[in-house]
Order: sequence, then C-alpha cells, then structure tokens
Amino acid sequence: MSCVDIFDERALSLAPAGAQWERLASGAIWSEGPVWMFEDQSVLWSDIPNKRMLRWHPTEGQSVWRDHVEYANGHYREADGALLHCSHDGKRAIDGVMRNELYICASTSSYRIRLNTHGIQTP
Repeated sequence: MSCVDIFDERALSLAPAGAQWERLASGAIWSEGPVWMFEDQSVLWSDIPNKRMLRWHPTEGQSVWRDHVEYANGHYREADGALLHCSHDGKRAIDGVMRNELYICASTSSYRIRLNTHGIQTP
C-alpha cells in the first residue's frame, strides 16, 4: 500500500528519479501547509480541524509544535527567518519570529484597518 497517491504524473518531476516515498507522520485529520525549518532540519505543518501545528524532526519524530492556532495554514518563511501563516478562524495573517524559542504574534486585519496594538508576546 502506497503512502502517496499521485493523480497527475507531472508530480513525479518534483522528486529525483527513483526517490523512495516515506510516511513521516500520521494522526492528523487534514494536513496542509508544510514548511521547512532549516535551523533544526524539521518540517512544520497544520492539522487544521484540530487547530494545531505539528512538527517532524529526523531524530525526534512527530510532535505537536503548537496548539490552539485558529486553523492556521499557508505557512511561509521570510528571508530573515520569520514564519508567516494565515488564520482562518481569526481571519488574519500571523507573523511568528523564530528566535530563541520565542514566538511573537503580530496581527493584521484582512480589511487593512489600523489596530491600536501590534500583537502579543507568548511563550
């Protein structure tokens, strides 16, 4: 039984010829938005219905990286290392600065309304 179903043969050009597919994690209801974390060679992604972000590391395996993330997905890394993602529940973009295990959230409205606050700092 394959862990990957390929519906369009053009997808095969994304991996080197002869590459072996490997399931890295399981248990998510709806996974989306993988992003590579070069600092520790891990992958983050969303389990959207469970409102959590999961992490896979080559020696540590799968873990919950962050809980209660308001249906976060669409992850993206900026050149300076910042992790950006969208929040379906909060209808906003989130900026998570990845330095010293500190997570800083800065919210912007989808309607470009100027807010009185620039975000919150959380562990």
